Amino acid sequence: MSGGETVVVKMTVEQALLKGKFHQKKGELDQARVLYKTVIEAFPNNKRAKLALASLDQSKTSVAPAVPNPSKEQLDSLIALYSAGRYQDVILEGTTLVEEFSSSFVIWNILGAAYKAVGLLERAADAFAKAGEVNANYPEAHHNLGIVLKDQGKLDHAIAAFERALALKPDYATAYNNMGNALKVQGKLDEAVAAYERALALKPDYATAYNNMGVTLQEQGKLDEAVAAYERALALKPDYADAYNNMGVTVKEQGRFIDAV
Repeated sequence: MSGGETVVVKMTVEQALLKGKFHQKKGELDQARVLYKTVIEAFPNNKRAKLALASLDQSKTSVAPAVPNPSKEQLDSLIALYSAGRYQDVILEGTTLVEEFSSSFVIWNILGAAYKAVGLLERAADAFAKAGEVNANYPEAHHNLGIVLKDQGKLDHAIAAFERALALKPDYATAYNNMGNALKVQGKLDEAVAAYERALALKPDYATAYNNMGVTLQEQGKLDEAVAAYERALALKPDYADAYNNMGVTVKEQGRFIDAV
């Protein structure tokens, strides 16, 4: 007779199960496991013991250590520094904070934005990638990573990042606009125009998308359509200097030199 069987002989099955639950409630999981397994060894078809052991395993795997999160004050301070353009201070404070709150995707995202602002694109990409790793369902992290990858010339990877953002947030007009920019650089002009159109369908007052579409149409030689796009941009944003400049270049190509001036 095994040791487990001896225990069951000395106490009833009911007593063993009750004692197991007592240990489980106290967090003494190993003791509870021994009792449940002892019952199962002696009575392999005992459903109560099997369910108790299963619940024990489930409770063990479901209990996870609490993940520390930054306070609202800490996040507000970091955001205020970024809004004030104090990017080096953001980097200093953010780097310190992520040592303590490594699972804070918000801090990683802000840190990435600060790195990008000072031109440290490799570090920016790493920070945005970390934000997306910590929270794979955070579309802004994937979008921001796409922008940095485009700036690095990694266009296929940038488009893939924008697609991940859009899979999570299908109404993300900014992601469509920036994906259009990456496609334009690749020379995929029809696809770029389609991306800008998707952005405008979601956000009809998106002057930047109209301007970008105008540039793309101009490269395709569709000068009348390009001018119309710039006019839409300027109707939405009358002080849009880039749109005026781009329209001037386009009407010059049309031979309308006085209008270009």
